[in-house]
Amino acid sequence: MVLHIANSFLEKYVPTKYYLPIAVGTLSIYITKAWFSGRKTTRERDLHGRTVLLTGATSSLGFTLLTALAKRGAQIIAVVPDTSDPTLMSMIDLVRFTTDNELIYAEQCDMSSPNAIKEFCAQLIKSSGGGLQSEPPRLDAVVFAHEYTHIGALNATASEQNREHTLRREGRLATFFWTTLLLPVLLTAPEDRDIRFINIVSPFYAAAVPSFSPNVSQKEGSSSPRSGKGTSVWLEEGKRSLEAILHTRHLQRILDALPAPSIRADSTPQSKQQAQQQQQKPQESQNHQQQQQQKKKDKQKHDTESVAESATAVKRPSNILAVSVSPGISRWDTVGPYLRADKTSPMYSTIGLLCYAVVLPFLYVFAKSSEAAIQSVLHALFLPTPLKTTTRAGSTGQDHDRHSAATTEELLRGGALYAECNCVSLSRDGETRLGGEEVGRMVWESLEAELAEWRKAEDVKAASAPKQGQKTHG
Repeated sequence: MVLHIANSFLEKYVPTKYYLPIAVGTLSIYITKAWFSGRKTTRERDLHGRTVLLTGATSSLGFTLLTALAKRGAQIIAVVPDTSDPTLMSMIDLVRFTTDNELIYAEQCDMSSPNAIKEFCAQLIKSSGGGLQSEPPRLDAVVFAHEYTHIGALNATASEQNREHTLRREGRLATFFWTTLLLPVLLTAPEDRDIRFINIVSPFYAAAVPSFSPNVSQKEGSSSPRSGKGTSVWLEEGKRSLEAILHTRHLQRILDALPAPSIRADSTPQSKQQAQQQQQKPQESQNHQQQQQQKKKDKQKHDTESVAESATAVKRPSNILAVSVSPGISRWDTVGPYLRADKTSPMYSTIGLLCYAVVLPFLYVFAKSSEAAIQSVLHALFLPTPLKTTTRAGSTGQDHDRHSAATTEELLRGGALYAECNCVSLSRDGETRLGGEEVGRMVWESLEAELAEWRKAEDVKAASAPKQGQKTHG
């Protein structure tokens, strides 16, 4: 019936000569949309028994990621700004019902307050299972999704630009503070547990590569806006994203530098032990001089074998991997805030929402949906890590080089940047200038200094609040 109506409509209103152009145009739009939607991950992973901490769960990408992880059986601790919001809690209940997963917990934390973050992490360290009221936690992944949402509105005023600077600063410092608070606890986890830090960043990092300087970032005061007059909002977003990428790289360097047990790749341990025992048996038929010579030979051989075994020892990689993921440009999390269409943003306007509705058909083709944007995040969560591969190489007694050559499976690379389900790099100049340890250390120290100022400012504000209240009362 439907096909008959459509056929009648075409015959009546669309001439036959337009059929081919319409078909070609429709196919072109479909191919273009598929191209801009990016790659889909070919990986899959059963997440039953795994616990994921997710910040930014109320954003479009965060909520879509929450649903995808819940479908795969993960226990999720979703960090939300307000658990008293009935709409938000209804959405969480809906996810529990549609995914048949009751292990989804919404926990409140003010990401703009370092004291609130510290208190949340202190409670989390003492808890697990049912949110924040049980045994010590098991965390298999920490996903920072709060920094992905675009910050920067079209035609922003000076006061709005200052507000945007504050939001960027609070977001990056919150990520750094979360990391420093959770890392000591995760380092005490069993060595065979696969733990991942995933930092979701803005796709505009490439815009900041030519002009980014860690020296300038370190000298700039944290309380004053970084953006100068006439600075592009895309450049400011690029700086924020690039800082997050360099911070994640340096975090992985720190993890790799920590002492870790080695796995000895001994191909025939029993035969070597028997050989040593045979060499150590006294030769009663030989005279004293022959015995002394034999002992010298045995010692030299034992030293040679010790050196060989040390050379074949496989250094166990860190069981904690930190990676950055750039999901690309999404319709709601990237374009929506820029056009002031996001009602949760302080820059929201009704005109901006109408503009977003007007350009939505174009965005449907040229920008990603949230489902397409999370594919690279899922890819980073699903990829196997080098930890299991190294363990197998040591336990099976195979030569490490031969095992690595034979292994063609893609492994998650700590400190790497992932986009479009691939491990990517900065530009050639960017890797040469910014990829070193010194730059990462400077970014890390800059974040430490800003974090100290941020915490001090909140303490001062909290201390002055009672005094102001007493003056008002008096």
